[in-house]
Amino acid sequence: MIVLAFPRRVCIYRALKRVALNWHRDTQALGCPEHFDVTFLRWLWEFPYNGRPKLDAALQRFDGHLEVVYLRTTAGARRYLDKVGRDR
Repeated sequence: MIVLAFPRRVCIYRALKRVALNWHRDTQALGCPEHFDVTFLRWLWEFPYNGRPKLDAALQRFDGHLEVVYLRTTAGARRYLDKVGRDR
């Protein structure tokens, strides 16, 4: 399991940047244009308090049976992907 645990300021910045760069374009699924979504931004902001404890509890149920990799920075994610690519 790979958990992208970037700081919320990074997640919010990237979400806003994605909206600005892809406004009303179908960049995800067909018929799902990019748009500004306050509910999603609120979810991102509150995730460390509301979502993260639920995620951690769910992962704890598989302790010992599931390898969990936490990637907290873009550089760390790149290093991990480079390593996985070399190991193939």
